Amino acid sequence: MDKKIGQLSVFAMLSLVLLMALCGCTSNESAPLKLARAMMSLDYETMSIGDFDTAIEKLCDDAGATVPGVYADVTAEFTLPGDDHGPPRYNDAKLEDFMTDTLLYSSIEIHAAHADQTAAHLNTIMYITVPGMTAKETAAILEGDAEEAVRFTEDNAAVLNIYPLLIYNIEWDIHNLDAITVAERDSRVNAAHAAVKEYFLSFTPDEATAETLEEKLGAEFERLSAAHSDDVMTIRCAVDAIARESDLEQ
Repeated sequence: MDKKIGQLSVFAMLSLVLLMALCGCTSNESAPLKLARAMMSLDYETMSIGDFDTAIEKLCDDAGATVPGVYADVTAEFTLPGDDHGPPRYNDAKLEDFMTDTLLYSSIEIHAAHADQTAAHLNTIMYITVPGMTAKETAAILEGDAEEAVRFTEDNAAVLNIYPLLIYNIEWDIHNLDAITVAERDSRVNAAHAAVKEYFLSFTPDEATAETLEEKLGAEFERLSAAHSDDVMTIRCAVDAIARESDLEQ
């Protein structure tokens, strides 16, 4: 009874939340961006996954949209023209955090639920090095200050190595959607991504180009999957593909 009343209260608040969020947006913002901001106006970090995913689906339904569609449209809106493979350039940190973690993972979950599939996030890591620097050191520069990263890339363009390229999946099953908050879900999926990246970039150039790379990754991914899973949430890390420089010659 209490839970049903709570759910009704949440739904009764959604129209008000949407109206307040839309009124607080600038008039030149797109409809998808206004919807994303309406979702952000919820106390989403402390909400359970079940309540949050249901709430944002209701917001989108009322606006004739879908959660995955809103995510895709807002991402495209902040992606630079001609830079389809580059990261979106969001205009505020809170929107960036919400889009790159919370809305991404919830849109994946909602799409997977409707398709009767497992939620899965496909990601890519490049093993980028220059002579005299490790992959971790190079990544720290490229992921730091944008202007410094551009200068570094231009200065080292002739010797920059970007292989191998790892494409991998993080899959997750949440066994009880009411037993885990949005913040906890985001943190745990992000931790799995970070662990994969930490391990991959720790290889020496010889190890990264060895024929045993996929075998080593597979064994480590099994360990990471077990380490990041429990009775509430199961996480699986898996290699999707490895692209090597030698592949270009074939």
